[in-house]
This record gives sequence, structure tokens and C-alpha cells, in this order.
Amino acid sequence: MVRLLTAVLGVVLIACAACDTAGVKIDKSPEAQKKREAFIQTLRQEHILDKIDFSTLAPRVWVAPGFESLQFEHKQNISAMIFAYHFPDGTSSGNFLRLIDGRTGKEVGQYRPARGLMMD
Repeated sequence: MVRLLTAVLGVVLIACAACDTAGVKIDKSPEAQKKREAFIQTLRQEHILDKIDFSTLAPRVWVAPGFESLQFEHKQNISAMIFAYHFPDGTSSGNFLRLIDGRTGKEVGQYRPARGLMMD
């Protein structure tokens, strides 16, 4: 878990290498996207995330029990990274992620770049 938390702290550099919350500039390079994809796989293997559904306008991220034990800052960094992965060409003010509890199926939070992570 220490290895994972160290990686989570470093994910800010991957997710927001060129971010500013006003303009939301995201590193669009293929290298950054590959790192994001690999990190998402690590989060699944470590039981932090269950699955992600990108087929809707507001992508749904099913969080696993390990997500609950993370500090808020780490949850926000993970959400920012997933947002950057799904919206690499930038964003409009209406784009956001919905976080769903993988056990109950209930929405437990949302992530919007301008507001950050909001947990229920």
C-alpha cells in the first residue's frame, strides 16, 4: 500500500502536468495517456477502483473498498487523473465524473475540474 500511495502522490504530475483549474490544460501526449492507462490498471489491481464506464456523457467510476481508506487528497488526485484520461482534449464546464460505490451502486461523489472532488 505504501508503494501505491507513493504512486498516487505522483499522479498529480501525470494528470495535471500542464493543468490550471481555470483553463484546464491537460497534457495530451500519447506518453501521458499511456501512463494514465497503466495507473488505472494498477488502481484496479490494488482494489481501489472496480471499473470505469466512459460510454456516457458523465463517465461513471466504480470505486472499490480501498478507495474509502485513502486520504481526500489522494481521492482527488485519482479523480483528476481519470478525468484527464477521458477528456484529454480539454473540457467544457459541464464535463464531470460520477463516482459510484462498487458495493451499493449508489453515487458517492463527483469530480469537476473547477470545483475538485465533492464527496457525498
